Parts: sequence; C-alpha cells; structure tokens
Amino acid sequence: MILEPTALPNYGSNYYPRVGIHNYGTRVLDNVEVCYTSEGLYIPICENLVNAGIEPGETMEYTFETGTYLTVDSPDPFGICAFTRLNPTDVYSDNDSLCQDIVIGPLQKDVGIISINSPNAQIVSNDQIEVAIQIRNYGLDPVSELPVAYSVPGAGQVEETIHFNPPLYNGDEYVYRFDRTFRSSFGAVNLKCWTGLEGDYYHDNDTVYKRLEGTSSTRDLEAKYITIDDSDPNTIALQLAFMNRSSVGVGDITVGYFVNGDRENIVQETYRLGNTVPAGTYGYHRFDATLPKANAPYSIVTAFVSADGENDRTNDTTSVLYMGYRDGVADSILIEQTYLPDCRVQLKAHNGGTIGGTTQVRAHLVLNGDFANQIIEDFTWEYDEPNPNLIRYMNFTQRIPKSEDGTYNIMAWIEYPYDADHRNDTTHVYAVRSYVGLEEVAEELTFDLEQNQPNPFDAETAIGFTLPEAGEATLTISNNLGQVLKTIKGTYGSGRNTIVLRDLGLPEGIYYYTMYYKEQKKVRKMIITK
Repeated sequence: MILEPTALPNYGSNYYPRVGIHNYGTRVLDNVEVCYTSEGLYIPICENLVNAGIEPGETMEYTFETGTYLTVDSPDPFGICAFTRLNPTDVYSDNDSLCQDIVIGPLQKDVGIISINSPNAQIVSNDQIEVAIQIRNYGLDPVSELPVAYSVPGAGQVEETIHFNPPLYNGDEYVYRFDRTFRSSFGAVNLKCWTGLEGDYYHDNDTVYKRLEGTSSTRDLEAKYITIDDSDPNTIALQLAFMNRSSVGVGDITVGYFVNGDRENIVQETYRLGNTVPAGTYGYHRFDATLPKANAPYSIVTAFVSADGENDRTNDTTSVLYMGYRDGVADSILIEQTYLPDCRVQLKAHNGGTIGGTTQVRAHLVLNGDFANQIIEDFTWEYDEPNPNLIRYMNFTQRIPKSEDGTYNIMAWIEYPYDADHRNDTTHVYAVRSYVGLEEVAEELTFDLEQNQPNPFDAETAIGFTLPEAGEATLTISNNLGQVLKTIKGTYGSGRNTIVLRDLGLPEGIYYYTMYYKEQKKVRKMIITK
C-alpha cells in the first residue's frame, strides 16, 4: 500500500513516496526490490531492501531515498504507482502493485512569469524596444507589490515595481509593460526577465528567457477585432480592423474570414486593392462578401490578415466581435477666392462611425439661406474607413459668387447612409483660401484631442492628438468619480502624435481621458469592455 504523506508535498520540492510492504507468504522476506512511477516519470525508480527481515504476516514501512521533483506543471493531484519484485519470483502477483492519487499542497507565496509577450523574436536593430511580461499568482496570498526586472547584454538591467490595486489574487494573471525601454543591437541576444517577490517559495517559474535577433526591419500584422454592420435588412456585413506592428509600411495584404469553424468556405479578399498600411497604424477592411441574415445566428466568426514575410503569425486571427454604427461628420467649408467673379467650394467631412467600405454620400450647400436653390451633389467615398484623420474633400462643380469682403453666409451638410447621429451632419464653419488644390495645403495647427480608436476596447487602444508646437503634454485617465488612475507625461513633436494604451488592468466601464498642454486641456470619454 501507498501511505499518505505526513505533510502535503509542495511545488518546488522532492516528493519521497512512503509505502507499506506486507508479507503474505510463509517465509521471512530478506531481499525485496520496491519500485514506483509517477506522472511524467517514464522509467521506474527501483531500490533494493537487503536483509529486510519481514516476518510472515508483518508489514514494513519504507520511504524511497530517490524522490520526484514537483513543478507547477505537475498535475494536482498527481498519480503514483508502487510495486514490489521478489527474488525468487513471487508466486502471486495480483497484490504486487497499487496506484494512488497524491494531493499537492498549495503555495503560500508564488508569482511566476508565464511568458514574455513583447518584443517578438525579431526586432529592429538600433530601435527602442518595449518589454512586456505576463505573470500569474500561483500562491494563496494576494500580492499588492511585485518587483520585476529584465536585462539585455550591453543594455544593462532594468528594475521596476508593479503596484496592484486591487491586489493580484490566486490564479489571476496580469500583463505588465515596463516603463523603460532598451535600444536594440544588431545580431542575437538573450532577453532575461524575472520576478522578485519576497518570501516566494518556488523559484523555478521566476525567470524566463527569450532569444532576440536584431534585423534591419520587421514585418508583423495583428488582427484586432471584427465589426458587424447589420443595417441592411437582408445581409450582415463584416469589417476587420488590424494593426501594422511592423517597422515599415506593408502592402499586398490579404484579409479573410470564415464562420462556424468551416475553413472549407473561407472568404479571402485583397485589402484596399493593395494599398500600403504605414507602420504603427490601423487598417480597416469591409468585406465585399456578406452573410445572409436568414442563416443567423452564427456561432463564431474568425477573421485573419496576412502578408508575405511576416515575422510573427501568432496574432494574425481574431474572433472578437463589436456591433458597428455609421456616422458621417461634416467638418468645414473651404472657399477658393481668386481673381475670378465666382468661387470654387469644397466641403471637408470624415467618417465618424466604426463602419467603412465604399460609401455613396450626398452633399448639400446653401448660400444666404436660399434653401429653394441649394446645391446638391453626390460623391463616392472609396475605401471609406472609420479613421478621423482620413479626411474627405468634396469639390462642388457648381461655383458661388465671390464676396468682395471675404465674408459669406453659407452652410453645408451631408446625407450619410444609415447615419446614427445627425447632430454632426451640418457645418457653418468656413475658411477662405486663395489657391488651387485646397486639400493639398496644410491648415494652421491647433491643440486637438481625438477619440480613441478603437472604442470600445478591451486590451489596447490608440489616442491621437495634435500639438501646434513641440512641447510637454500630460494624459490622465480617470473614472466617473474623478479619481486619476493613470498618468502619462512626455515631450511630443509639433503636429499629430499618438499614445497607445495597453492592458490598463481596469474593469469594464466608462472612463475619461484628459490631455493637458500648456494652459489648455481637452477631455474625451472611452469605454472598456471585457
């Protein structure tokens, strides 16, 4: 028989089985071979008991001198089988072996690293590299503070402390991105990451290594989420959002999807007729192929993105679904005033919703309140994307009379199909220009804070903002009680900049982000979903 241990075995220690050997024969047993196997142990461990002297009818307890090392990968409970061998041969072998499950005792304190999530194995040499690790609390005690560190040859050692609020409880996982980055070298190096929890009993999972190779460039596309457009009464349209995580722009991108796990009927299309997606930006592809509503509901939809030469294929697919909405926004009117007696007029607008694709838009222009003689024209927004920086410039073919003093009583609006918000369809804002090619001349920069993309989001979102001059800006994230939960401060260049928020560790809900620049501030709302 296998005897229960006096104390539960624990991870990070050797378990020494204790067995009871009973002599069912009529002679004294002197030479006995006793063996055991356990899960993950393919060759039995055997030990010889010489001059054991077990009398008939008596039981001897024996503890093996060779133990089994328990790791966090060991199942709990784990199975163990013990058996005896006699010389000469045992005449009755049915009672020679016995199997039993052994319970592993819990660890009081133990936090381990599951993986190094970032960077990928291939990185761009001489670039600033961000390090992210995924950790797990294997212990019983909640953890409020955790020292973590990483090192790269030639780049020194980085030590930081994670502060958990609420604490990291048993079984919880957390992705931490180090504040400090390192500059990569050319060639291969080993990245070492580790934790330093005080009182941690089990150290086998404290340290993880990753082999990095610095190259001249990297290529990586990540599928982020799928947006559903059910505005049509008969079909369901799908749109894939993906991000170019490469160090260079990527073109010739293939996108596709399949439903209900049926890979035999994959829809595959080319993104935007092969247009290049710049590094660090999002791409949105609305599929031409649709799903019939008559076959709904669909249990799962999986979309993918790919391009030749990618370094990381693990993030090419997604099954995350969001319901989409349509919203066309009229921004401003540009009037080209030259020596001619009439002027060309241009309407600036953009897609403020979450659905893209080729869109037919009708634009209206009214001068001096004369609605009976409004100018109406239709425009096609090809490859329309839910990107506030993708401005549509619509040039009316009909011109308006020139105002000698440069002032106009003018308004314009758009009819956007299935528009969900009509409050931003109309604009009275206009500017007078004196050049040809209105869209090619940059307008004067002003401080602006954009809506985060995507929104809502789970693990990652990007916030764009514009500064009229290079300088210091601060971004804060707060809850609906006004409590500041995170602060990001930095120096940014003139023009448009982007801050990417990843794995904030915040529960689902509504939050507010505020940007401070000089004596100005702007606030927007964002939504976190799980």
